[in-house]
Amino acid sequence: MQISTTEAEGSSTIKIEGDLLISCVAEAKPQLEDALGATGDIRLDLGALGEIDTAGLQLLLMLHASARKKSRRLVIVARPATFSAALERIGIPVGHFPYQEGTN
Repeated sequence: MQISTTEAEGSSTIKIEGDLLISCVAEAKPQLEDALGATGDIRLDLGALGEIDTAGLQLLLMLHASARKKSRRLVIVARPATFSAALERIGIPVGHFPYQEGTN
């Protein structure tokens, strides 16, 4: 798993590559929390996401909730089928995370 963050045009883009599983959530959490320190919208690029389990989903749900508490908008700009399927498996509608196709 690799996480990179870039800032441009008043927003931060977080790109997650590889698997986001319980075995790497502790490593990923501080990196994702750092992105909350910037200003503007948060764009979450999951286009290179591999597998994701419930621990990984919980981490992204925490990121989304934290962004909302700070009056920031989190938008997914690339959403693989594995992410959508994982959300559906635990009963969370895919629309819970705002999505903007083709903006990455």
